[in-house]
Amino acid sequence: MGIKVFISTGRALCDINNLEDLVFDGFITANGAYCIDCDGKIIAQRLISRESLRKLALYLDEKPFPCGFMTNNGNFINFVDDAVSTVSKLVNLPVSPVKPVLEIIELDVFQLDAFIDNEQEAELMSILTDCSSGRWHPSFTDITAKDCNKSAGMDSFMSHYGIEKEYTMAFGDGGNDISMLQHAAIGVAMGNAGDNVKAIADYVTDTVDGDGIVKALEHFKILEAEIAPEEEENTMDAVLIECNIDDMTPERYSYVMERLFAAGADDVFLQNIIMKKTRPAVMLSVLCAPDKRVEMERLLFTETSTIGVRYQYVKKSVLDRRTVTVETQWGPVRVKEAYYKGQKLRAKPEYEDCAAIARKHNISLETVYKHLKIFD
Repeated sequence: MGIKVFISTGRALCDINNLEDLVFDGFITANGAYCIDCDGKIIAQRLISRESLRKLALYLDEKPFPCGFMTNNGNFINFVDDAVSTVSKLVNLPVSPVKPVLEIIELDVFQLDAFIDNEQEAELMSILTDCSSGRWHPSFTDITAKDCNKSAGMDSFMSHYGIEKEYTMAFGDGGNDISMLQHAAIGVAMGNAGDNVKAIADYVTDTVDGDGIVKALEHFKILEAEIAPEEEENTMDAVLIECNIDDMTPERYSYVMERLFAAGADDVFLQNIIMKKTRPAVMLSVLCAPDKRVEMERLLFTETSTIGVRYQYVKKSVLDRRTVTVETQWGPVRVKEAYYKGQKLRAKPEYEDCAAIARKHNISLETVYKHLKIFD
């Protein structure tokens, strides 16, 4: 049978416009509601019930909002606002034709795209009790029949082709991919995925634009990695571990960073971020060798207030470095030199040596720097 490759998307089949001439074995569309193989054979259909469509029509009459409908006759929407236009440009698709809701619900509907916030989503889903929702964008949520999701689409193709679950791998970066990543034997989150997606993944790879799929396939030995000979010497594997913290006092970060470096971290750094509900927070990032990941995670869990971390395997390239000693009128100073393919690019004096001289001779640090031969 070999390896079969499927596209799984929240889009309708007619809206998949970015695959060029690539060939796939099947398509899970409308978040699992409509599954079709490469020959056009329908493998599965999961429609929103007539009862739910009638309830939706009544709700829209009382509390109007833009709602897209994926149907057997194409895509339609009840009306268009700025949010709809913005999302349309984002996904590079034309705005669907406008049509009255009462006419649309007479068609077979696979999926709804409800342009509502989280609060209104909760209210609507309490009415559409035989449906479920999945949000991958803050402006809208996808609504399908209950238990209709990308994992159900996976099951349809696994049954059709006789594929065992233990031989499946799924890639995703949106909230509507979570069920699929959890269902597959190996769930891979892209580097550009949200924290909620990365948290449930078995592995976090690089971003979509950073060839994340290829890198994950190489990591799991499905593809054989090709490394250019000139890169082998200074290119190495590393792990980037991150966590978001919004409830820890500032003075603890210094201690945590000290512990991480002492345990072998190559780099530790902090970034100010804004989390959900516009809460200010700090993202703590650790770069280390793969064999130190477990220890770094242990320190993050025991020495910070985080309740979860995410990690991804990365490659890092470094310049050749050498340390030489430069004589000054006050004594020796170590200098770090950086080389690229044998050519010296830059040099930097060791701060601790310079600071010790400045203190001992009661001179400024700047004076020490200026007298170093490396800067002559």
